[in-house]
Amino acid sequence: MHKQLILRSSGPRLSTTAGSGLGIQPRVANGLQKQSIPFSLRVLAVLLALIPPTSGTLRGLLLPGLKVSEVIIVLVAAILLLNWGGKWKVADGVGLALLFFAFTSVVLTLVNYIDRPGLTNDAPIAMELASIPQFFLLYLVAFAFGQQNISPLIVLKWNLIFAAAVSIIALAQLFDVGSVRAVLATLTGNQEILNPLAWKTYRASGTFVSWHALGMYLAVTLAFSIVALFKGFLNRSERNKTLALSIIVLCGLLSALTATPILLAGVLLVFYSLRSKGILYTPAFILISLAVVLATPLGSLFSERLDAQFSHSGEGIDWLPQTISYRLMVWRNDYLPIIEENLLSGYGPLGSSDSGIFRYTESMYITLLMAGGVPLLLAYCCFTLVAFFKLRSISKIEGESREASSIREISRVLVLVILFLAGAQFLHPYLIDAGGSQLIYLALGLTLGAWHRQHRYVTPGTKSPSSVAIGRRDGEDNLLV
Repeated sequence: MHKQLILRSSGPRLSTTAGSGLGIQPRVANGLQKQSIPFSLRVLAVLLALIPPTSGTLRGLLLPGLKVSEVIIVLVAAILLLNWGGKWKVADGVGLALLFFAFTSVVLTLVNYIDRPGLTNDAPIAMELASIPQFFLLYLVAFAFGQQNISPLIVLKWNLIFAAAVSIIALAQLFDVGSVRAVLATLTGNQEILNPLAWKTYRASGTFVSWHALGMYLAVTLAFSIVALFKGFLNRSERNKTLALSIIVLCGLLSALTATPILLAGVLLVFYSLRSKGILYTPAFILISLAVVLATPLGSLFSERLDAQFSHSGEGIDWLPQTISYRLMVWRNDYLPIIEENLLSGYGPLGSSDSGIFRYTESMYITLLMAGGVPLLLAYCCFTLVAFFKLRSISKIEGESREASSIREISRVLVLVILFLAGAQFLHPYLIDAGGSQLIYLALGLTLGAWHRQHRYVTPGTKSPSSVAIGRRDGEDNLLV
């Protein structure tokens, strides 16, 4: 059954047909009726929010060969596909650029496995083939969901709740509460959680294999909650809940003891402090951070970490932090010679014959050059540039409704994150790692899907597509409802 809807905006009326299925009934907040969000969409929102925190789990916990996050992606994709029926757009320009990146990755992976037949014994080809396409599938799912009759902020609300839970787990891990470390070692397959290297400062990794994944996941989550607090999307009760959860996430972020994610959160906090009415939150975040560092055992861990960063054993560059200096040495000695010999197709994953080479590239750009040479690096740059300019155009358009404002501000956060990661990924492959990468692709798809939904149902000649609030009733586009 279909319903004939009359959409109202500041311009002429538009008559359109909306499907049933998952509750895809586009409407305008100032239209004729207000409808609640279908239960099925709320369930899918929770499932989508579960993808980032479960992306670090051991493969095979639920289904052979798959992480929990990948099982959820496939499940949601199947549900959306069964209810599609041509009701929403499959992909946009950003999605096609990401498809090109994924396709290039698959082709060059196959080339490397053909050139090195023994590689299949060292690195399963299925995992290598799916490494980039999984992000494309996540984007497609998020883009489709963003076009449904529900605000992207509902998903980000649940993400904040789950991130707070992960933060509590990470703090319990750091301070060795009960059997948390044993459970996390089983969940992630990382036995270093139980048996850390004696010469390293212990850092929390939460439900992920590494502290980089935990840190970036929590930093991006904190960025979205900063937007909600600073831009006035919330009422008093919702602000209090969001602030409380954000403080927990901040403490979890500090427990990772990783500079890059902490710096990202700090940059975004300063950015919104300078241009928002929520500037009073800034001293609160700063004071809480100082209190956590100075008045808890985290302080001694931070001090130990800093001492380790600037104590050198005679190798590398003395004035650089130890981790950066070591990376430069590894790249120069281990990876650049291989890359120079395989510029056009890459080398592929390291095999058993590559003994003596440090197993972690510790850089997005080195990783891409190793996996697919210059073509794969160019495909990645093409995707990020297309996403950057699309988000930048959205972030500059003014809108009157709260949903239009939220889409604009999420786009602005993603623009800042992309700019930040352009430099930060020299030190870690954040956009193909667990945690933060899933959240970024998820938010990207949700935002552009919602943006497409607005444009699709607004009459030409109106003041601005973003001036119409679509898919919201009072309170539904708040971060906490």
